[in-house]
Amino acid sequence: LGRNGLVNDTLRSLGLIRAPIEGLLYSDFAVVLAFVHLDTVFMIVPIFNSLARIDRRLIEAEEILVQPGIYDGFSARMAEACGFRSASISGAGLSESTLGWADVGLLSYEANVARVRAIAACVDIPLSADADTGYGNAVNVRHTVREFEAAGVAAIHIEDQVAPKRCGHMPGSRPVIELAEAAKKIEAAV
Repeated sequence: LGRNGLVNDTLRSLGLIRAPIEGLLYSDFAVVLAFVHLDTVFMIVPIFNSLARIDRRLIEAEEILVQPGIYDGFSARMAEACGFRSASISGAGLSESTLGWADVGLLSYEANVARVRAIAACVDIPLSADADTGYGNAVNVRHTVREFEAAGVAAIHIEDQVAPKRCGHMPGSRPVIELAEAAKKIEAAV
C-alpha cells in the first residue's frame, strides 16, 4: 500500500482512524499494512523518518520489493552482496539462532533490539525487523518504535496477536487483540 492516499483510505475503511493522518504519504514517513488472512492476523510496518529509511521509490515501484530473511551480520552481508535492495530481520531466525528455540516470545525486547542494532551496523541497505507484538500496549509500542529506529532499521513488523504469541510458522490458531487495541497501537506507532 504505497500509493498516495491508499493507506489513509484503508485505515479509515477498517475503522482504525476517523480522519486522514496529515502528511502520511507526503513526507519521509509512511505506513504500510500487510494483510495476511491467517486467523485475520495483520502486521503493521512503520517506515521511519531516519537515516535508514527505505527509499520511497522502492515502496512505490510497481514490482514487489523482495526482502530476504536475515538473522545475523553474515546473512545481512550476503543479502547485500547478492544485490538485494533491502532485507528483513526474521524474528524466527533471531530466536532460533540466538536461543535455539522457535519464535514464541522468549527473545526479550532488549536482546532483540541489541541484535537488530548489530545487524543494521553491518550493511548499508535498509532493513526491516520483527518487533513481535510491540512488547505490550500502545505506550510500549511508542517506545518500541523509537528504540528500533535508533537501532538503525527502516521498518518494523508489529503483530496483533495476544500474549503469549505464536510464531507464524507454527501450526494452530493465533488469537488476535481487539480491534480497538490494535487501532491504539497503530496510532502510537505512527
